[in-house]
Amino acid sequence: MFSKIVAGLADLDDAGVDGDAAARAGFLEWVFTLPQDVRPRQAAQDVLSHWEDENPGPAVSAFRDHLKAATRYMPTPQRRGGAAGRRVVH
Repeated sequence: MFSKIVAGLADLDDAGVDGDAAARAGFLEWVFTLPQDVRPRQAAQDVLSHWEDENPGPAVSAFRDHLKAATRYMPTPQRRGGAAGRRVVH
């Protein structure tokens, strides 16, 4: 699936089409076609470690940027208390 997405984006680059939206859609398609037991962060790291094209077109480059963003660590959200945290106990 990955190679089909990159090939499609490369075709858009060759046609001179602005591929930002297509790159975003391609990234989402790639993520949603990953097997359930594969974590997107690790899969993105694996793809980027084997990336060979050093000078991709704009759409492929935008897709690669989405992959790079997927590798960043995201901290676990923390509850801030909400109404219960603001209540004064007498």
